[in-house]
Amino acid sequence: MSVRFAQKTIGLGALGMMVSVILGAVGAHVLAGILTGKWLQVYQIAVEYQIYHSLGLILSGLLILYYPSCKALVAVALLMMLGIILFSGSLYLLVIFHYSWLGIFTPFGGVCWIVAWGMLAWILIRYRLHHK
Repeated sequence: MSVRFAQKTIGLGALGMMVSVILGAVGAHVLAGILTGKWLQVYQIAVEYQIYHSLGLILSGLLILYYPSCKALVAVALLMMLGIILFSGSLYLLVIFHYSWLGIFTPFGGVCWIVAWGMLAWILIRYRLHHK
């Protein structure tokens, strides 16, 4: 496992957190007066889930450093990234452009996250048991 990949994963997670804070502020201070209730709620969900999964990226990167021989952690990090793009990204675009077809990508992002968190749980349980 590459230390460089872990560092990039942690950096992308931190960048994702920064972008989440900026987008959250834009939503609260700019878009709140422009968007209707439904669209503002969709936007807020995108920001909220981007925050959670940016933290997941940071955690994944740290775990890659801690378990450098565990190749599956790379898949976890990639699934977290893909989930952010598909879930939050599609919701941001949906709110901006109002193209309802963009919503088709959102569930795929959710599935990426479900698989990533499930894999992460399996990895941590397996390694915990393995190292006893």
